[in-house]
Amino acid sequence: GARDLPTTGKQARLLLRNSVSLKQIAEREAIYQRLLVAKSSDDTNLDEMIAEFASNEENAMIPDIRNKLFQVVQGRKSPAALPHLISHAQSGTSPQTATAALKAAEQIATDKDVASLLKIIQFSTHQPVRQGAKLVVASLARRSENREPLEA
Repeated sequence: GARDLPTTGKQARLLLRNSVSLKQIAEREAIYQRLLVAKSSDDTNLDEMIAEFASNEENAMIPDIRNKLFQVVQGRKSPAALPHLISHAQSGTSPQTATAALKAAEQIATDKDVASLLKIIQFSTHQPVRQGAKLVVASLARRSENREPLEA
């Protein structure tokens, strides 16, 4: 499919708003695909925008849609998304979406995220969320083996 489709911040905001509208079921998959390949054509950081939108619980949406948006974030693999993903994993009210946020963080988390991840492992009352955080740490450790040891 197409890659790097030029997209303005305004277009991306519209796509995100449409992605949560239940009326758009048929178009939703197309919107996720479009967001996945969107490349900023102005000074908007799309990775940050999409991650912030998905992570912010003030943006009301069903868990399935939030999970799908986290999959888009995961596919875009941008470190700019990390603070939003970690924050949602820490404070999200749905264990299902918190776990999806962690899954999206798996390939992009860095040593700087270890403390937050350990807190989630220690304090989350939900087993799937703790497990998700452990998987991120494990993935980070595997990637770090090719570099210097993990700094505590």
